[in-house]
Amino acid sequence: VPLYDSVVTDNQGGAYQLVKRLIARGHQRIAYASSAAVDFPSFQERRDGYLQALSEHGLDPIWFNLSGDSRQTRDELVAFQRAVPNVSAIFGCNDVTALNVLRAAKSLGCHVPQDFALAGFDDVEEARTITPGLTTMAVDKVSMGWNAVMLLLNRAENPAGARVTLVLHTSLVERESVAAFVG
Repeated sequence: VPLYDSVVTDNQGGAYQLVKRLIARGHQRIAYASSAAVDFPSFQERRDGYLQALSEHGLDPIWFNLSGDSRQTRDELVAFQRAVPNVSAIFGCNDVTALNVLRAAKSLGCHVPQDFALAGFDDVEEARTITPGLTTMAVDKVSMGWNAVMLLLNRAENPAGARVTLVLHTSLVERESVAAFVG
């Protein structure tokens, strides 16, 4: 039983939806990029959604483990591409990770989405302004805050009431970083 009221994002459902979209666009070798050093519950839930979508289509997971240091992402991308060829899409555990991969790819002369599709999660400002624009799952942070205040006000009026966990769904924002796979 939760100790507090909370507003959370449907991380697993959002990741599942995004990976299903990549599969629908023809991608079969989809890597999940994250830092093993940072394993927040939200990242675990996103990984679960990734695995669920792959499993339903008989696809194997591919792990792109990053150090979490954006300065090292370029070298990590080179090593990953050598070790795991033919990856057609990379799903970053969040937009920051995906944007680091995008910057590293550009510095190496790779072209997204021609060389590989790239997607993230959160819909941060830079995802909208970078070229190519980053396909991502939008998290409605304004609604999260508004609903958290409403739960707080409700708790003040009803301190003994049942604990509430409000799950907000994400929405897919398709931009230029994902194209159909052409094999």
